[in-house]
Amino acid sequence: MARRALRHSHQTTIRFTEELWVELEAAAARNGESVAHYVREAARARLGEEREKLPPQSPERLVREIERRNVVENSFEHVENSAALWEQGRLARERAKLLRAEAENRRKQMS
Repeated sequence: MARRALRHSHQTTIRFTEELWVELEAAAARNGESVAHYVREAARARLGEEREKLPPQSPERLVREIERRNVVENSFEHVENSAALWEQGRLARERAKLLRAEAENRRKQMS
């Protein structure tokens, strides 16, 4: 399921100065979110400002668009959370392998 949602999203690389990156990390941390989520939300807010400059749409169309965006945003959040959990699990498995190897080496040295 997560893979399907990822196929429909776009990934890009954005370069930040060290100072801006530090500010982004701090702002995201204050909000309890990742820098990626913080930047996505900032982009959405900026696009929202641009949309306000456009002529108004019918109320029904606006409701459908808001509902669609909510579904998409929730999907991206779930995918991001799932990816973070998978990565955390991968790192834990990798660390466990290293610890087992270290323990085995110590047992061999002691014998």
